[in-house]
Amino acid sequence: MYKYRFTVFTPCYNSADKISRVYESLKFQTYRDFEWIIVDDGSTDDLASIIESMKRDDIFPIRLFAQETNKGKPSAINKGVSEAQGEFFLIIDADDGFVLDSLKTFADVYDSLPDEIKPRISSVTANCMDQHGEFIGTTYPTKGNDALLCDVFEMRYRYRVQGEKWGFTKTDIMKEFPFNVLSDKFVTENTVWFAIADKYLSAFVNKTLRVYYRFESDQCLSSIAQKKHPAGFAFYYCEIINKYMKKMRLGIPDKIRTYKNYLKYSMYANIGLIPTLSKLGDIKKRLMALLCIPLGYLAIIIDKRKKVRK
Repeated sequence: MYKYRFTVFTPCYNSADKISRVYESLKFQTYRDFEWIIVDDGSTDDLASIIESMKRDDIFPIRLFAQETNKGKPSAINKGVSEAQGEFFLIIDADDGFVLDSLKTFADVYDSLPDEIKPRISSVTANCMDQHGEFIGTTYPTKGNDALLCDVFEMRYRYRVQGEKWGFTKTDIMKEFPFNVLSDKFVTENTVWFAIADKYLSAFVNKTLRVYYRFESDQCLSSIAQKKHPAGFAFYYCEIINKYMKKMRLGIPDKIRTYKNYLKYSMYANIGLIPTLSKLGDIKKRLMALLCIPLGYLAIIIDKRKKVRK
């Protein structure tokens, strides 16, 4: 039995200058049954003192957990999930905000679902806008306030919905699917969302609830993460090859590209060829990877030439 309906969770690393966006968003929520958990992932700024001042306001429950060293967002999420006292787990980055009825909308959408379907639903997901009020991506193929009930693979690869999305996941299901932090301290969140989608449906609703601040920090760029944490991306592409290619409806060019990326990031991470191949599930996948080795080397050569030009 959970103490709150929502655990709003924020992973932080040197976010003292932006964390007020989340605080202000929570302070004026029309729905009050929530707690806020922050995991300080080895910050070197004055984040802790700012959070303590917010706690003294005593407007809503705030709990801060500190990791002495920077372990990465997946590790921080695992910590937040382990400490959560809310039924629904809602991740919001420290540099983003959300509209005043976000929590109420999420709760209302879930509560409106038929009781027989609720055990099959992992999450409720909505749309995002940027800091200028511009809608990000495309809408879901629904009418009015109806929710689209499907898994993430159908949403992305059948209905071709694009852009930044945001929603809660049931805490019990987050506990069922923790992040694999053994491969690297950065592992793309899709590794967990795909695993959940392989078992559960989601409810997608055309409400714009999150304010996503774009173009503020180079640290948010996936290209930088890929260069710093190749083992995490090798793990991600290995998961796709072994588990999700069919559900992602990948054509031949995209399948080849996936193998190429798996090999490229494995090479960047200095994972030997035999371990790289042995992680693939069957002989057909291993043979395909062998055929794509030249593409992996070619991708690295292209990356190096781009670096020289810069």
